[in-house]
Amino acid sequence: MFSMLHGSIAFETAVVERQNHVDVVSNENGVLSLSVSSNVHIGTTELLANTTNYLDQEVTVTLTVTGAATDYGNLSLSGTDVGDSTSYSLLNGESTEVDFDTDCDTSIVGENVTFDVSVEGTGVSGTISSAVPIEDAACGTDGIRGVVYAGSSSRELHTARNGSKTSYGPQDIQVTGPQTKDLDGDGELEIPYVNDSTYVYAIDRSKGVTVLFNASKHSGISNVATDKSRMAVGTWNNSAISVFFTNKNQEHIYRADTSSAERVISPPNSVRAVAAIFDIDEDGADELLFVDGSQQLRYVEEDGSTIVEIQNGGVGENNGLGVGSPADFDGNGTPRVAYIDSSGYLSLITADGTKTILTEGGSKIQADKAPVAAFDWDGDGETEIVYVTGSKLYLADDVGDGTASTSRILVDGSEIGVRVEPGTA
Repeated sequence: MFSMLHGSIAFETAVVERQNHVDVVSNENGVLSLSVSSNVHIGTTELLANTTNYLDQEVTVTLTVTGAATDYGNLSLSGTDVGDSTSYSLLNGESTEVDFDTDCDTSIVGENVTFDVSVEGTGVSGTISSAVPIEDAACGTDGIRGVVYAGSSSRELHTARNGSKTSYGPQDIQVTGPQTKDLDGDGELEIPYVNDSTYVYAIDRSKGVTVLFNASKHSGISNVATDKSRMAVGTWNNSAISVFFTNKNQEHIYRADTSSAERVISPPNSVRAVAAIFDIDEDGADELLFVDGSQQLRYVEEDGSTIVEIQNGGVGENNGLGVGSPADFDGNGTPRVAYIDSSGYLSLITADGTKTILTEGGSKIQADKAPVAAFDWDGDGETEIVYVTGSKLYLADDVGDGTASTSRILVDGSEIGVRVEPGTA
């Protein structure tokens, strides 16, 4: 990649692997190093790239957003919006961080912020290209996604985020989905939930409760699943933003938005829960992840034609079902599903069945067999896992390498009691 050019250093354009540290240029005196973030999220301003000068001279660095990414947001330097390009000087030993203010637009989830970094100095020059994926997040008028759970006594619907809790009112919660999408276009994120076998509801803080699905108005459905299940939210196979769920007899996956509902697919091995909509196998299209009648993780390809079993993906069941959420936990671009396995251990698994049981201090992390949430709890740009142990909320942090640091989640200094069966979303 590097080539000597009689007193100067040139670097051919290349793509930087995410979260790697690479040298943009180098000479006998040192290097100009670049590190990039593993991801950015819609509706947030987060670190995009960091450059550090070890060249023993002052250089000028220019970072330029390229391609379609110029429509995805703006660069930010020291808290100031600088548009699609920014230049700055670096003395030897200095570093500069450049952030990206990503638009609140769910249509760009899965796209990349592409950019070039160029360096000019005495006898050195070079350019390198990189791409950072855009991931989903809560954004809208409230700008906050919370972890969804049901309280331990009346099973009231709540969300929690980094030390705060919001109560929504509905009780006897049996099944939930994540608070990740604006289903009705009002700028707020709704929470889907079930608390009786006839209806699928959605709720936000301003409009209140919306009925998304009424089983009595749809022939051929034997009510909505209320026992050890979960719902997913998103778009799949060209649908509108919808809630995906299963029926009480575990025969079909349904979809409902604010104006319509339909049967989506009837897996031959039945369906217990719909876990997520995500590009699990990295083919560029979102799959529909679900748990079958034998508690096995499977996914449906984007066009609905193929159902794939995730080997080693047996999900634990007891009071609840240990179904979980996918995310890129270590920044290498490969998603893994967080879940509770059949032995009750907190685990990660890839689409090809590579399984990692998380450990802490050399011991496997035990959890209640209930749904878990992949969530950036502390706002550090990395995805943590929120799960249930002993009917309390727990956080597993820094899970990417297979080890984790766990802690009880506290709100106003008190631990959070939760109903095990709905778990977290």
